[in-house]
Amino acid sequence: MEVSVYREDPTTWLDVLAVFSPLLGALIAVGGVIATIIVHKRQEKDRQEHERMLKNAELEAAREMRLRDERREAYIAYMAVCDRLHGGDHSPEARAELRKTVALVELVATSEEVQDSVRVLTNHLIIRIERGETETVSTQDEAAYRALLEGFRRAIRQDLGITRTAMQDPA
Repeated sequence: MEVSVYREDPTTWLDVLAVFSPLLGALIAVGGVIATIIVHKRQEKDRQEHERMLKNAELEAAREMRLRDERREAYIAYMAVCDRLHGGDHSPEARAELRKTVALVELVATSEEVQDSVRVLTNHLIIRIERGETETVSTQDEAAYRALLEGFRRAIRQDLGITRTAMQDPA
């Protein structure tokens, strides 16, 4: 039997196809496995990147909340020392406490409105102390103090993102 390599000989091409078809199937299977591995690695990388972004967002939110709480505490301490001085306590300890809380508020405040209202209210208290007004608070001085304190409260509400609707009882 003689084997022919001419085009017209169908058995020859079928024989060649029969020999190479298992090899072709194996190459396709290996290519599929490699493609699956590449796609899986890409998906895993995307998942890890997404988790990293979520974790960073969570950490940033926690940081913002902590800073907001620090600002709130500083504002409360400042209002307490202002009330103390306005009430007539002009002791060296009260003045030192005022300096300390003003420095703290200036450090943590994020808005110019808060910093400006702190300066105005502090100046009002310092002028009153320097005038020697220790116990008697005139109606005019009381009204001025309350107006300046309300300006400070308005500024800190805005700085802390506190709205009237958030302060209302949900019931």
